[in-house]
Amino acid sequence: YGAAHPQALPPGYGAPTAHHPGYGLPPGYPSHPGYGAPQLAANGYPAQAPAQQPQQALPAPQQTQQAQPQSGGETILQVTGCKHDVVGDIVNGTFTLTTTTNHGRNVYKKNTKTAAGLEVHVYYWDDRDGANFNGWYFGQRVGGDEVWAYHPGKGSPNPPSGGWQVPYDGPVDHVMSVSERQTGGG
Repeated sequence: YGAAHPQALPPGYGAPTAHHPGYGLPPGYPSHPGYGAPQLAANGYPAQAPAQQPQQALPAPQQTQQAQPQSGGETILQVTGCKHDVVGDIVNGTFTLTTTTNHGRNVYKKNTKTAAGLEVHVYYWDDRDGANFNGWYFGQRVGGDEVWAYHPGKGSPNPPSGGWQVPYDGPVDHVMSVSERQTGGG
């Protein structure tokens, strides 16, 4: 990462940056080795972690169940109204129901990639890692550490229509709307 910026990290890793406020780990996410700013030794190089410190793996998304699209067409989400200058271009658009679920709820994938070539998913995370993680997310990968919007809709079987925090740790965007519908079948 260079000597000039020894603690600079790419967006989506650790704490929010000046260029990407609100990006990073979901609220209250436990720190894991390899995430966040590196610890530097006196010589300016990354310090080695103590040998006795066990490494913890991030929980793997559970994608074992098959989503059940309704007959007569394709299930899509239409996301509109997000005005955030960075996140709006990422989350606004059309998402299609995938064939997988996560934590017992459907997963959706945006029909187009972002300007940076990233995929965008809408998925649910239950409370197995703590109540702070429970809710719906817009993220690059299901269960990944780069998320752009969050809704604590624990009881909602589908992505909630409103009340999304944008960015994920920011205020509620009262204009952003998520609607589910069926396309015509053949």
